[in-house]
Amino acid sequence: MGLEAAPEVESLWSLDYGIKLEDGFTVKPVPFKKGCKYYFFNEEKKLINELKGDPPLSITERSTVGVEIKKHLNPQNTLNKLGVTQLFDDLKVAMNSFVDEYVEVELEAQKQNAEEELAQNKQAYEEGLELFNNQSKPLIYAASLVDWYTAGERTNIMITFLCYCSQVILKNPISVIGLGDGSSGKTHIENVALSMIPDDFVIYEKKPTMASMFRRAETNQRYYDGKIVVYGDLGGNNDQDEVEDTKNLLKELQTDGYLARPITIKVDGEFEVVDLILSGFPCLTYTTVPNYNFDSQELSRSFIFTPRTDNRAVFNARKSYLELKGGKTEQIYQSMLSFKTEIQKMVLGLRYKFSDINIVNPYSDAILNLIGASEYYKRDYDKYNGILKVITAFNSSNREVHNINGEKVIFTNPEDLQYFVTLLRPYMASITRNLSKKAAELLDDIVENGDKWLYQADSTFKYDSGEDFGFTINDYIEEGNVSIAKRSLYRYFTELNQEGFLKVVGKHGKSNMYALVENVDEVHQNEMLVLTDNSKRRLEFEYPDDIVEYILSNDVILDEDCSILNQSDDVIKPFWLDYDKE
Repeated sequence: MGLEAAPEVESLWSLDYGIKLEDGFTVKPVPFKKGCKYYFFNEEKKLINELKGDPPLSITERSTVGVEIKKHLNPQNTLNKLGVTQLFDDLKVAMNSFVDEYVEVELEAQKQNAEEELAQNKQAYEEGLELFNNQSKPLIYAASLVDWYTAGERTNIMITFLCYCSQVILKNPISVIGLGDGSSGKTHIENVALSMIPDDFVIYEKKPTMASMFRRAETNQRYYDGKIVVYGDLGGNNDQDEVEDTKNLLKELQTDGYLARPITIKVDGEFEVVDLILSGFPCLTYTTVPNYNFDSQELSRSFIFTPRTDNRAVFNARKSYLELKGGKTEQIYQSMLSFKTEIQKMVLGLRYKFSDINIVNPYSDAILNLIGASEYYKRDYDKYNGILKVITAFNSSNREVHNINGEKVIFTNPEDLQYFVTLLRPYMASITRNLSKKAAELLDDIVENGDKWLYQADSTFKYDSGEDFGFTINDYIEEGNVSIAKRSLYRYFTELNQEGFLKVVGKHGKSNMYALVENVDEVHQNEMLVLTDNSKRRLEFEYPDDIVEYILSNDVILDEDCSILNQSDDVIKPFWLDYDKE
């Protein structure tokens, strides 16, 4: 590739396998966060090791990466300590040049792929952009159509849809997980959101295996790049170990953009170790049940939605209307289904529009306030900021495009933020408190009504336990206001206990007695809707006066009428929404 290593290293370059070392092995440094991942291949080009470390020029001989490299620099034991150090230093320079070349080639490949995609799909992209520009409020239009496809799940479907759009439009992968009891509607939410995404960006995996992943990687290492990978319903079964393994690999690929793993697969009846190498940035989507064990990486990469359990009336009304086949409502419904194609085209049009336009959010403090004390704040920022930027994209039809140092830029404004807040309002407490949505609903109910459950009809305490008074899960089942299966209730009470919102104050028989921990924080949403003083100071430092003036002139608090729940003038409101209590 035109790279030249120091002559003392006598390295051969290969972007696939890296720099050849003295014993025939190779080391391939790949950029990773603020450092690199170092992949070591043997003479047969088999992956033997993977280590994380600093950038090449910063690694030392005593570091983990340095120790591994030195094993391969003096195989004949003919060099003294000074000679090995000199060879090591020369290799660091060569690896640094390799990283520069690797990044350059990757960027060129991405540019070429984007140009080829544009050439192949230009007509569809331009048609989609025209549809988008002809719609005064595209986001509300899409949200209003969603009401025809579901029974009261507009919010969950729109959040899921926007996460998927983050991948397709802005190339910022956000995974989505539907969490809920069996038959709660989580797969329905996922499927409706996916139906508004162009098919070319969705890959359905049915019980994927390491072998199937390897076969795809053999022909196309970027098979999953830029795709939404659908794993269906995992359901927490214990017999899906290999599915879990493939899912974990895709999660790593989503973060790192490059993955190399030796895996064992069956070839012609015999087990064989092969190298699985993938490039690109996919995102995952699947559904599961409340007792599913998530790891921290999964939680930090994903938005987790929970289906509503209080929408029985609107669900029944929708079923009753659509049961009357051939009637007016069913005819309108069928016509509304056809408009999903319009939304897909708009998504393509926005992908085209934002191929060379950056979205900048001056309200970064709003996202940081939303995250609060989240354990995963470092990744949560990109996740929620990504959703806000997609909203900005959908609101951009008449938005001014600025040129800043040769870059095209559109700024997020309070209207986008207001849609963002109303979209995430049902999840606001759970995000701020680092809880699942259902646990946050339970907590709100306990805060409001918990004292009532401590007493009997004669105003005496229900349980005599000295100075400690509380209520049991059975009490909540009898008197609580959040509809939820008993088996799931145990899981959410445990979550509230582990996160410090409920404490166990005693026992009643074999059941724990719970009490609320004092000083539960309230969520102040209005604080998110204006620029902070710190934000203004940053803007004044970073941008010319005319840009700052433009942003500040739009920094006004909007009224409550600016909401993701608004109805589009171009979409008839479904009659079943009159039955929705939310």
